Order: sequence, then C-alpha cells, then structure tokens
Amino acid sequence: MRISLFTIIPLMIASASSKLLVDYKGGQAATVLGNPEIEGQNRGDKPTNPGNKIYIKPGKDPLNGLQALHYHRDPHYRRTEVRALANKIQKNKTYYIGYHLRLTKSFNNLVIFQWKKYPATGQNIPFHLEFEGSQLTLAYTVPNGARTARWTGAFKAGVAHKIGLVVNTAANGKGFLEFYLDGKKQKFTNGKTRLTGLTLLSDGTCSPKFGMYRAEQPASEKGNKAAHSFDSYVYRVMISDKSMAEVRAASGTSG
Repeated sequence: MRISLFTIIPLMIASASSKLLVDYKGGQAATVLGNPEIEGQNRGDKPTNPGNKIYIKPGKDPLNGLQALHYHRDPHYRRTEVRALANKIQKNKTYYIGYHLRLTKSFNNLVIFQWKKYPATGQNIPFHLEFEGSQLTLAYTVPNGARTARWTGAFKAGVAHKIGLVVNTAANGKGFLEFYLDGKKQKFTNGKTRLTGLTLLSDGTCSPKFGMYRAEQPASEKGNKAAHSFDSYVYRVMISDKSMAEVRAASGTSG
C-alpha cells in the first residue's frame, strides 16, 4: 500500500503539536509538577525550618531504586501535596490523568489525591481518593450537599500502583468521571464504569492535587508515632486534555 506524503505530513504535524499539560518524571523538582504545599498540625500552619519532619523533594525510592518525588510527613503534620495546573483547568473539557506512586502505608482518612475547588465555597472537594480503614475510596461531593463514596476497593500499601482518571468538566451538572486502577477500569457503586451527572467545575477553578493529606496524629497524642508517619514515592504524573493514550505510561491503561 502506498502512503501519500499528503497523509504523512498532517499526522506529523498533529503529533508535534500534541503536548502534555503536565509530564512529571521522578527525580525532577516538585515545582515541575506544580506548587508544593506543606502544613503543620492545624489548618493554615506553615512550618518554618521543619528539617526532616516534613518535606517534598526528589529522591530515590529505597525499595526499588527508582527516581521519585519523595513526600514525607511526621505524625503532627497534616499536608504534603503538590497542586498542579493552578488556575488552568477550564469548563467543558476532558482531562486525562496518570498517577504512578508507591505509598508505604495506608491509614484511615489519609487522602492521596484531591480534585480541589478554589474558592472552596459550595463544593470544597468535588472528588478525592481517601482511605477508609485499609480500603481506598473515591468520594464525590454534591454541590452544597453530602459527600459519599462512589467506589471502594483494595489498594495494597508498600507496592507501586498506577491510577488513571478521566475528568469531564461540563457545566450544568453534566460532567463525568472514570477511574482506572493498575490498568483496569473500575465500576462505581451504580455498577457502571462512568459516573455521570457530576459537577466537577462550577464557579472559580479546580486543581488536581497529588500527595498526602490528613490522618495526622491528634495534638494531644504523643505515642504510637510510627502509625502516623507517612511516606509516598511518586514516579510519574501525566495530564493531557487529548486522550488517555497520552498518559498511559503513568496510568497503566492500554489506550
């Protein structure tokens, strides 16, 4: 079969013009992914000179030697996250996210991903990934309403996982969400692989946040520090507004 140059050239142009919104590779500075955020025991606490008690920095995962972004929190700290695409998420678009990480331990109420709204009024966190006991949940918040788990499943700590998300920000409650874990498309509590009728961007803006939030040790507790000391190693984060195929190296999906 003969292929015309008139066919090849447009394909080459399309390939060259396609660019990921985010392509973070382990070992790069946290600022390549976005805006690092760390927080102390209470909301708004900004640690000064915390040393090795809390940080987000490039390093190797000691388990496998892979380059990663290393998140660490001692017990009395509540947040180590990186906010990606600040003020850049738009309405009526579809975003494809790949997130490759290893979390050293799970803990009740520990959040490893947020789709966070700014300002927070009405729908602070449209959806997020949070542990309930040893199970991971994907929970959705109805605008001015309740937050409920729409997916619950196993997520073994101590081993690497690849997470894939498809986030549609259509207006008027017509957005949708798809979720992949280790390359497998997940079914939500409604039995379907696409959660529809969602509001994932209303007023203001939203940002995807990668890292660890909450599950800090209560201020009044001093013992059992190991239970509330957390480490996460992020090897790759990819975000596209074109296709899941563009982020499959991080999402584990086939296309």
